[in-house]
Parts: sequence; structure tokens; C-alpha cells
Amino acid sequence: MIIAVSQVPQSNIVATSPTLETKYGLLVTDEKGHTTKKGVFACGDVVDGAKTVINAVAAAKIVTESMDEYCQILPTK
Repeated sequence: MIIAVSQVPQSNIVATSPTLETKYGLLVTDEKGHTTKKGVFACGDVVDGAKTVINAVAAAKIVTESMDEYCQILPTK
């Protein structure tokens, strides 16, 4: 499942996801967007706070590549 959330920070995602590590109300990720829960990725305002669209797009490019790498190693049915 991929959740892409619009043009405003979605603090309700952070508040209602107790299994994801947060810091200062933002999701904690590594440099490739991996959260502290396997298979869950994040970028943009929910990770960095309010930044520019350019920052969000640049982060999204990195994270989508990371998501693709992750999907490639999943077992096939």
C-alpha cells in the first residue's frame, strides 16, 4: 500500500502510528526513507517538517527508488 498525502502535513498519520518511531512529531527515517517499521517508507513534510516542494520532490525520488529496491526482494507468489 502506498499512501501519498497531498499538500499539507498529515500529523494524524504520525499520531496514529505508534509502531513508527518519531522525533519532535515527525517520522524518523534513514537517508533512503526507511522508517523503523519494515516495509514502511516516508518522506516530505511528515519527515522533514514544512519545506519547499523542491525538497519534497527530491526526497520522493530517493524514496521511490528505495521502495522499488525493497519490492524487488519480496518473495513472489
